[in-house]
Amino acid sequence: MNLFTLIFPDRQGSGRIGRCRLPWVSGQPVRRYLHAPVLRELGLIGLSQRCKLYNSQKTLVKLYYVPPPNDFVVLIPVRAS
Repeated sequence: MNLFTLIFPDRQGSGRIGRCRLPWVSGQPVRRYLHAPVLRELGLIGLSQRCKLYNSQKTLVKLYYVPPPNDFVVLIPVRAS
């Protein structure tokens, strides 16, 4: 089974990391994965606006990035200066 994994920081700022694996869908961008009920409850749609997103090749990607099967995306918060 092909999966897509999203790795994100804890919303309370305790330094923990959350990880959610979702079934991979052909042609679906990261933005659509964030609308899944499991991730919607975590409020990751708003968090993604304040983060940089990197894929498994350590390349900066955007919310319209369409991941290949068994790929992952890491959300890294960017501090406002």
